[in-house]
Amino acid sequence: MGFPVRPSSCPFSTPPKRNPLLDDLTQTLDTNVRSLRKPDETTIHSNPPDHEAPETGGHVIPSLRIPAAARRGRAEIAAEDSDSDGLPDSFEQTIIDADPGDGVTYLSHVAGPNDFPTTTDFDGDGLSDADEYDGFTDPLDPDSDDDGLLDGPEVNGTDNVGSSHGFGPTDPLFEDSDFDMLLDGAEVAGTDNQGTSHGFGPTDPNSAFSDADFLEDGWEIENGLNPNSATGDDGDEGDPDLDGLNNLGEFDNFSDPLNPDTDGDHLKDGPEVAGTDNSDVSHGFGPTLPWDPDSDDDGFGDWLEIALTSDPNSAASLPGTTVPFVNGGFESPAVTPSGAGISISGGLVPGWSAVENDMYVTDVFTGAAVSAGNPTAANEGAQFATAERRAPDPDVDATAYVGGINATMSMRQDLDVSSLAAEIDAGARTIAVTFDFYDDDVYDNGIVRLEFLDASDASLGRQVSFRTDDVPEIAAWQTRSVSGYPPASTRSVRVTVEVIKAVVNTTSVRNVHFDDFRASLFHLDEDNDGMADDWEIANSLDPDDMTDAAGQDDADTLGNLAEFEAGTNPFAADTDGDGFNDDVELAAGSDPLDPSSVPALDSDLVVTAAAFDPEGDFVMTVSGLNPARNYRLMRGTDLAGFLFEVAIKQPVSETDSFTDADPPAGKAFYRVEEVSP
Repeated sequence: MGFPVRPSSCPFSTPPKRNPLLDDLTQTLDTNVRSLRKPDETTIHSNPPDHEAPETGGHVIPSLRIPAAARRGRAEIAAEDSDSDGLPDSFEQTIIDADPGDGVTYLSHVAGPNDFPTTTDFDGDGLSDADEYDGFTDPLDPDSDDDGLLDGPEVNGTDNVGSSHGFGPTDPLFEDSDFDMLLDGAEVAGTDNQGTSHGFGPTDPNSAFSDADFLEDGWEIENGLNPNSATGDDGDEGDPDLDGLNNLGEFDNFSDPLNPDTDGDHLKDGPEVAGTDNSDVSHGFGPTLPWDPDSDDDGFGDWLEIALTSDPNSAASLPGTTVPFVNGGFESPAVTPSGAGISISGGLVPGWSAVENDMYVTDVFTGAAVSAGNPTAANEGAQFATAERRAPDPDVDATAYVGGINATMSMRQDLDVSSLAAEIDAGARTIAVTFDFYDDDVYDNGIVRLEFLDASDASLGRQVSFRTDDVPEIAAWQTRSVSGYPPASTRSVRVTVEVIKAVVNTTSVRNVHFDDFRASLFHLDEDNDGMADDWEIANSLDPDDMTDAAGQDDADTLGNLAEFEAGTNPFAADTDGDGFNDDVELAAGSDPLDPSSVPALDSDLVVTAAAFDPEGDFVMTVSGLNPARNYRLMRGTDLAGFLFEVAIKQPVSETDSFTDADPPAGKAFYRVEEVSP
């Protein structure tokens, strides 16, 4: 669980720019110029202490004015000053060399402090070269800190056209003088950091709280509030999204003041912070995180856990009835000696069997397997499962596997749910499998797949899967869950764990690992529409609205309830992407979740003629077509695959012709196939 950090010192991705021209002059001083300030010049607050009312002018503004003693120290270590103008020759020479064609060719062309009243301003920012040297700004860059406000206007307290904005000087070496996440130039111009005006007018670049509330200007702009108004919906006590959490609470809890459910977990921000459900009834588990839909990272959303009376703040607390996993933590048998790998295919690991090639149980990696892509220990208990071929001792050579370095490694376990048959057959049930995984290798992918079987172990045509590349791949254990909705007659759930090569012909190892498999069955359908509430939330439907069961959100003819019962996507007419819409496949008896399962053709197609016409086009005439259907002409380089779609058409009669107007040189293969209407 990552925690959002609101920076309090440097709110941008890069630190303030330093002037490279002065590096050679400041090395014997502290290169951090801020350390040169007097003690009373270094007080910086990112927020008012304990939310005390900010004084007029906001925070204490850090000054980059270098103490005189420090400036004298710099002068003492400076290189020679041939023209005695108070500027080192090296500083002046850099300006001379910057543009060979500008006529600035001699040291005397750059005016130093001893040349006053003569001044030069090479970058035209309104700050003389002597002042740039004195103030550590860049004489070659009119905007040293890239905040949209030129150096001269920053020092003089004006906008870029020289008009006073009334807020006083700002820091030309730091892009956000008041640390409120809003650039100085944006504040003076009255825009956001992208230069877009929101109609609120300029804000004070020297005060994080221009309107004297406790909401930083940058946060207000980012979230659509007026940084110049401390009343109504824009003030601390405002609640424009009506989620029960005022703006100050939203600011403190990293939530969105214009979105009542910032993390989209169906639990409003106010109840999350208060530790209640959406009816303001305490659930006894304490507050949850309004910016994280799964506060305990157990794979179940906060609202779902509260509704099912499991603890949203404890990964050990899962909703529903436990479905037993055999050896889900891979703690049996004990790995002896430590660092050895026990083969799943050897039949010694209770509950699990190998499917394709093999997987292994280990407790720690040794030798060549100690790498950045592998964990140093199990996430739960002492042992875990891995697809790493170097887990056994001795290592298994990649050539021993079917597929060689591109081999797929997999194992499975069938969960017996026959004791829950009555509940499953009542419908709208959810089976969730929770597990830990470690995948820090972009070349590999792990897949956890659930398939529902009847009493004879025949598939009921519904499956669901999770891929490790669906989430950021990091060098740490992560907990996730995959939820499926068992059709009536489900008596077992097949859990298949598979590791595949995502980028072929790269490495021969599989740095994907699994631990702590658990499963539960639960039922939550508060609106009694026949669709599980967690499925509705996952598919952007409303679990409190029973009328959405009849809704139609894609181009097939299936309503949302029918999509739920079939396991298809209510927002994709062709869930498996095989060219046939879900309703067509269901009517024809093919599987809308399997792209290799397509409806049978009404009749056999027969190629009656194939030849090149006088223009060089390839024309193929086919009979047995259905004028009510669509067909496409596919081309391939061999009979193993027809990957290029040449043309698609609805025939005018039972016999029609298909044309390839750009046939390739040499040999080609063609196929006509029916596609979804």
